[in-house]
Amino acid sequence: MRYEHELSSLGICIETSGTILKNTLEQLLGGIVEMEHMYEFLSNPGGEAWQDATIDERLRKRLGESYNVYFNNVAGMQCSMIEIKKKLGLDANGKV
Repeated sequence: MRYEHELSSLGICIETSGTILKNTLEQLLGGIVEMEHMYEFLSNPGGEAWQDATIDERLRKRLGESYNVYFNNVAGMQCSMIEIKKKLGLDANGKV
């Protein structure tokens, strides 16, 4: 019984972290990326869409000296989420 509670709690923490990451990325990209392209960026943080030179330039301007720290943290969060989901046997959406 206690084991189920701990797993449920961990699932909620994972879902919460994913939501925080998504909200943070939405705020960062606001005014930089057109709304119709936002899903592409949010569904694959650090993916191909993020490699666009114009987008990168705008992000560097917006974040200034925080650029490297910000993206190192996002990459760390993404890797942690992927690893936890893999260990728990969850799909990309966090479902069993």
